[in-house]
Amino acid sequence: MFSRKIITVILTLFIALSINAQSAKYKRAEATFRAGGYNEAAVLYKESYTHPSNDNTKKAEILFKIGECYRFISEPKKAVNSYKKAISKKYSDPIVYLYYGDCLLQLSDYETANMAYEKYNSLRPNDKRGQAGLKQCELAELWSQNPSGYLVENVRPWNSKQSDFSPVFLNSDYTKIIFTSSRDGAMGKKLSNVTGEKFTDIFQVELQRSQKWTKPEVLPEGVNSEFDEGSSSITSDGKEMYFTRCITKKKGKFGCRIYSVKYSDEEWLTPTNLKLAEDSSIVAHPSISPDGLTMFFTADIPGGFGGKDIWKVTRATESGDWGKPENLGKDINTAGNEMYPFIRDNSEFYFSSDSHEGMGGLDIFRAKKTDAGYLVENMRYPLNSSFDDFGIVFEKENETGYFSSNRVGGVGSDDIYRFHLPPMRLAIAGTITDVDTKEPLAKADVKLIGNDGSLLTTTTTEKGNFRFSLRRNTQYVVVSSLDNYLNGKAKANTIDADESKTIEVALTMKSYEKPIEIPNILYDFDKWDLRAESTSELDKLVEILNDNPKIIIELGSHTDFRGDENHNNKLSHQRAESVVNYLVNKGISKARLRSRGYGSSNAKEVDKTIADKFNFLRMGSLLTKEYINSLQNEAQKEIAHQINRRTEFKVISADYQEVKSNRSNIPGQRSK
Repeated sequence: MFSRKIITVILTLFIALSINAQSAKYKRAEATFRAGGYNEAAVLYKESYTHPSNDNTKKAEILFKIGECYRFISEPKKAVNSYKKAISKKYSDPIVYLYYGDCLLQLSDYETANMAYEKYNSLRPNDKRGQAGLKQCELAELWSQNPSGYLVENVRPWNSKQSDFSPVFLNSDYTKIIFTSSRDGAMGKKLSNVTGEKFTDIFQVELQRSQKWTKPEVLPEGVNSEFDEGSSSITSDGKEMYFTRCITKKKGKFGCRIYSVKYSDEEWLTPTNLKLAEDSSIVAHPSISPDGLTMFFTADIPGGFGGKDIWKVTRATESGDWGKPENLGKDINTAGNEMYPFIRDNSEFYFSSDSHEGMGGLDIFRAKKTDAGYLVENMRYPLNSSFDDFGIVFEKENETGYFSSNRVGGVGSDDIYRFHLPPMRLAIAGTITDVDTKEPLAKADVKLIGNDGSLLTTTTTEKGNFRFSLRRNTQYVVVSSLDNYLNGKAKANTIDADESKTIEVALTMKSYEKPIEIPNILYDFDKWDLRAESTSELDKLVEILNDNPKIIIELGSHTDFRGDENHNNKLSHQRAESVVNYLVNKGISKARLRSRGYGSSNAKEVDKTIADKFNFLRMGSLLTKEYINSLQNEAQKEIAHQINRRTEFKVISADYQEVKSNRSNIPGQRSK
């Protein structure tokens, strides 16, 4: 719409009457296009398309320019159709693929848009815009599938079939709002040759006691005129408004300027042109800071970074003169267009851009001031879409407000949307299962322990499920317990959580009704000293003992049946003792540990894990001397011997109580 994406030079369409009849419509179309009259230019290009003198090259050029007209007035579906036809007629400039991709992106046709961008990259590999388009497709898909916590709804009572955009709060309790619209009721009688709609005016709505909004009413003449009135901004006290006005006259170009108008005795006074940048054709989209001493605005002042940049002016007092415009710099401004600033406070403001990394079209960005400059962040979906999203305004400290968009599903070409961020809801949800059988464990006790001192408890459902609500900026440990099972444990944290989410966890618990093998406990031949590679598994056992402080375990070591039985019994006991010594050195009380050497007396039973790994061993078989000797070859027998050589632990008690010393801490004093 006019004062959003098409704030361009507005010229009088003064067309000579003596042009050659054969090319009159095309020349008129060209002049109208250069003047920014895109809606009218599209009609003229179409009328000139069928002229008999046009060859395919000329027709391709006209189709491309029709596509440009529709792109500039944000009608991507029509633009795509024209670009596609231009490509089919071999339009020579590769730029057609870039703009074709941009419009396909707006229509969420990511697959075809990707192909268009790839084609452009192959023809113009040094132009970064093609790669940027591919990235936008990726982000649009990703963010659409992973929305932020904001909720968005169309404010249908305010919106019309025309353009409605840039809402602004008129008072501190947010019950009076003004916005810009080209709806019926606007003062201008003519249609804009840019959009084909009426010239825009500023309208007001008010929230009644019944909690219903009044019908939008146009602000009085003086504020509004026969020309376009665009985006506005209100001072904190509500007594002064800054707004955009774009003027076109038959002789000469006036362009877009920012005006100020005071509110006194229940009426708006005469507006004044601020004359902020006389060397710029566009000075628009004002945003006044809460203290009234800084104003951001959009302009194409020479010396900027690209198309339209965001600039600022400051003054010493609220009644003082505005200083010289300053560009906000490369953190904010790009080679594209940055528009619609909204100053929220001294350290944060919002704006829209078509060139920062986004989803396509204009996206809304948050800019936070740091010591190094500005940190710019995309507000993501659903505040942003692949269409144009702009003109955001917030209630002071609340994550609530309004913005404008021409996304699919609206009432008109541009609509106003309300957004709010519900209170952040953080939770952890989990399922507890038996690590071996994979079956859910019902009625397990679950504790949630926070580093803020919080403690919550629950029990699992029949399906092994549990759920807790979480606090922000907290680290948590989840501990599960159940009779005849080792405790389960998981960690979670909400540090720096910036949106509602549920953390999903899956805990497993190990039954200790049977001995539990400690894998990879290795010794040299006929030695009982632990090899270095054994320590990682034993460290896991240390963690198990620390997580289960009430269990007492027996550590049993086994040998294969080869060799002298007495020697094997002694060797296995020494190996078990070496494990006990390692655990004691790691801080585990020796009172919780028992060691036993079984020699070759307890053959290993083949479980499912072993049978799945070695298909020549039958599940449920005992690896006895007879069974091993029945295997087909020496390699199979050696594997069976290795399985028999193992160290296991079993829980022999779950009621250990730490014995505290009663010795006095006073040096030299004996206990009685």
